[in-house]
Amino acid sequence: MYSAGEKRKLEFWKQITTSIVGVGLFNFLGGLMVGQYSENDHSGPDYSPLFYLLMTVTFLDILVLTTLMRLGGSDPEVKEEKDGNNRVKKSLALLKNPKVVLFIVWCMTVSTCGGIIVAFQLWYLDDLMVVWKGCRDVYSIKVLQGLSLLVQSFLGEIPFLFFSGEII
Repeated sequence: MYSAGEKRKLEFWKQITTSIVGVGLFNFLGGLMVGQYSENDHSGPDYSPLFYLLMTVTFLDILVLTTLMRLGGSDPEVKEEKDGNNRVKKSLALLKNPKVVLFIVWCMTVSTCGGIIVAFQLWYLDDLMVVWKGCRDVYSIKVLQGLSLLVQSFLGEIPFLFFSGEII
């Protein structure tokens, strides 16, 4: 039997792992979609399938969230406050704490650096495929990029997340 704290940690781990798996799979799916849609187009990759996918997933997300809100599905352990302004005031009061501000800046910096690494990885793979025997096959390039992000999610982030509890 788990204590309340251990149960919350387990739920958090499940949520983060599910998120990482979803991001990895959607990256690969996006690479396949762009590659397939741009296969016979010699003007370059066409990213419109990704925008359609984004709109569809966003619509489904809004639909699920509004349905959950209508059904009143909330965690009984979380006490809700009726006054929304009070929550905003409490949240802004946290910004007076230098440790909280430093943590927010740290998270933003690490996320930006991670985004830069992924952008350069994709850029490098584009250049590598062009240099390597002059490959101009958009399908192969985009599938390889999606696959590399999938591997990064499954072999990079999930094992680190598994061992991070021991490290922290």
